[in-house]
Amino acid sequence: MGDARVKAELLSGVDLAPVDALKALKQEADQLKSRRASMEALKGDFAEPVYRRVDADYARQLESIEKKAEPLRQQATAENGEIVAAMID
Repeated sequence: MGDARVKAELLSGVDLAPVDALKALKQEADQLKSRRASMEALKGDFAEPVYRRVDADYARQLESIEKKAEPLRQQATAENGEIVAAMID
């Protein structure tokens, strides 16, 4: 019983903020990808320069999201390692 309590205490200290932030970034990226796909389907309805400009903007936004996500992934991986270590001990 005491062992379970110690593990619970260790797990309660795990920082889930990186996971929550990654979840929000994924939702944002998914929305941008959906908009980009919709725009691609309607490509003929746009002037080519407008299409290219908007597509490039979406690409930049997705790249920005990826740059924000990378350190969060590293943090989440580290937290996962702590969880696994706590569960093994």
